[in-house]
Amino acid sequence: MEEEKQGAIGTRYTEAQKNFLKLDPQSLTEEERAQLHLLLLPRTAYLPAKEEECAALAEEIQGKVVFGKMCAFAKEIETRFDASGFWGKGDKFCLLYYRLRAGGKTLCSLGIVPEKFFCVIQFGRTETEKFETLRDTFPRAEIQWTYDFANEIHGIKRMSFQTSDESIFPHLMRLISIKRNPSRAVSGIECE
Repeated sequence: MEEEKQGAIGTRYTEAQKNFLKLDPQSLTEEERAQLHLLLLPRTAYLPAKEEECAALAEEIQGKVVFGKMCAFAKEIETRFDASGFWGKGDKFCLLYYRLRAGGKTLCSLGIVPEKFFCVIQFGRTETEKFETLRDTFPRAEIQWTYDFANEIHGIKRMSFQTSDESIFPHLMRLISIKRNPSRAVSGIECE
């Protein structure tokens, strides 16, 4: 058991983070403990071995309320598009990802960062052409702006949407439906 714990510490934390693990949290102020918590969040190459550990880590990073909203949003996508989700390693943008796939195609990824999450959608040439025909039906500030400024590499446009305002969720569902037709209509998105 102790070896397993040491193995997790060895892969989860960088060498600099391991130095902070030696501090006694009882000797720190509340503000210092909050900063220590952020410092000890895993870095880009860490992915727990078990799905439950991934979910627990995501909840630790985001907080209970935001994690609940992300789970409700992911469940809505899974239900509407017959998708399945799986955890993925982070990168320079997010600490961890929850990717949603259907029909062998990634619909979107939910990027996990402290106290929030992003919805990352990639459009190829076909999806870009479909979006352009529907462009005026999407709100300028929330959707069109992000679309217009998204990086395009090798014909793939990668858009990352901030989800702090839940009013964007129906628009994101419409963007995902450009990638894949919904299997069933589901009424509004409810978050806890």
